[in-house]
Amino acid sequence: MRGDGVTKHQLRFRKQRDRKEKAKEKRERQRKQKKSGTIAGFPQTLESLHRVSPRTIGFCKELSRVIPNLTLAPRWHQSLKKLIPKAIEHGYTALLVVNEDMKRLNTLVVSHLPHGPTATFRLSNVTPRRKLRGLKNRGIEDGVIPHLILNRFMTTLGRRVERIIGALFPLESRGVPQPHCRTVVFHNQRDFIFFRHYRYIHKKNDGKTVNEDDPEAESSMEPLDRVAVNEVGPRFTLKLKSIQRGTFDSQFGEYEWVKKGSVIGNSRRTFVL
Repeated sequence: MRGDGVTKHQLRFRKQRDRKEKAKEKRERQRKQKKSGTIAGFPQTLESLHRVSPRTIGFCKELSRVIPNLTLAPRWHQSLKKLIPKAIEHGYTALLVVNEDMKRLNTLVVSHLPHGPTATFRLSNVTPRRKLRGLKNRGIEDGVIPHLILNRFMTTLGRRVERIIGALFPLESRGVPQPHCRTVVFHNQRDFIFFRHYRYIHKKNDGKTVNEDDPEAESSMEPLDRVAVNEVGPRFTLKLKSIQRGTFDSQFGEYEWVKKGSVIGNSRRTFVL
């Protein structure tokens, strides 16, 4: 008998009961997985793990409002080898995988369908919208195609990463920015890719702000005095880890580039992007 008054038989019974409860929960998850295994939606998708932390779910929801035609879908413990064919069958053009470790975001995988490539980034310094100062009246307009800026990707590998990221956005996002528009910036500095999300605010000569949600504001707009830029978030930083040819395959995939210390070197002036 233990010091707390529990016998060995009682302890064995508790362990058996816990194992039965875990097995029951596992069967329930498998049943839900089979029931909701198919994915339907827009040409691009964002998928996250099952039973992740609220911070990861919030980041995925905010990212789904930044990239147009992006759908948030649970993974339900499905392997990527099974998930990718379903996404291709339903007409998706890209797959984003957000991973966490110990309730902290650490990896972002971008896989273009159906023939690749697949880029893996280390995800860090995530700041959600609610933690940014002065966000009053700075909402994200639904259905507005953002203006995309990809800055300082100078090398051949950098231009490869620029095309991988740029393919997530429609072709219209690379044109001339509209009067009422938001801007998505991927800025490369010392191989760290900083993400920022801004919104334009137009002000008239009398100092009043033009309502961006009013469709008649553009036609009746007087000569503008200035254009202000407000950050609407979220913020995060990416660091390239690898680029793989084709879709994601951890065992038999062919890698174009993998981050190695021997390749990059110890010099702080040696950069690959």
